[in-house]
Amino acid sequence: MERSKRTTAERLKTLREIIKTEPTSTQQEIVEKLKQAGFKVTQSTVSRDLKKIGAMKVFLPDGTYEYTLPEATSLTIDERIVTIVKKSILDMQYRSPILVIKTVPGTARSVARAIDSLQLKKAIGSIAGDDTVFVLAQDDVGAFEIKEKLHDIMEK
Repeated sequence: MERSKRTTAERLKTLREIIKTEPTSTQQEIVEKLKQAGFKVTQSTVSRDLKKIGAMKVFLPDGTYEYTLPEATSLTIDERIVTIVKKSILDMQYRSPILVIKTVPGTARSVARAIDSLQLKKAIGSIAGDDTVFVLAQDDVGAFEIKEKLHDIMEK
């Protein structure tokens, strides 16, 4: 039992390094890279591992996607968040106290993570599907303020 926990920890550490150092756009690419590093993995294992480490698939300016890791403690809006918000959000509407965000298909999870990483005081939490994000705000004013903050980022 102890051996499998250590192996999982080693695999997650290696996965983080792969994402940080090598452009990777598919889970199959990650499977191959982990196999090259000596780990026996499947696509479903990689999928679970990506969720565990908080990896996001972001839309890049050149029209491709790439896995990335969220910044652990930074409170500033970095270029990744700006890129995610600008390239992924199609429409936003709020109905007290929920902000509904329509996104490019497949990017809602990345948008929700970007919003969560902003640590907005009025945002209680978010839920993402494939192309829709629900953000629960403290009240209707909070939902409006979150929408305005995202509009500001989109205009950068």
